[in-house]
Amino acid sequence: MTELNGVFSFPSTGHWMAHAQLSHTCASTNDYVMMQIHYSEDNDGGGGSFAAAFEGGWQGNHSNGRGATAVTGLFDIEDTDEQAIIFVLTSEEATIATFVNATYSRNYFQFIRLADT
Repeated sequence: MTELNGVFSFPSTGHWMAHAQLSHTCASTNDYVMMQIHYSEDNDGGGGSFAAAFEGGWQGNHSNGRGATAVTGLFDIEDTDEQAIIFVLTSEEATIATFVNATYSRNYFQFIRLADT
């Protein structure tokens, strides 16, 4: 995978799974966290050319409540120069803290090539 300015390009054609996970806390009782994968067929990273393809769950949290949001998408990549994805994180409030751990991955992006196109 190649990443430039948050846009992930695929290294080869094929059927790919893209997955992201975020462990977090929200500062407000009315807060939510939503992750999406946006997909583009012109690899420009522009907001107008991306369409929401898959959506993560909303995390209803109490004040300083902990949660985890994950999103997974399947993609048939036929043109590595043009097809790309970007992960988008949305929150109602501006304050989200992520959790990290030196022993295991709480926050990550994962890309697996499943088969030929």
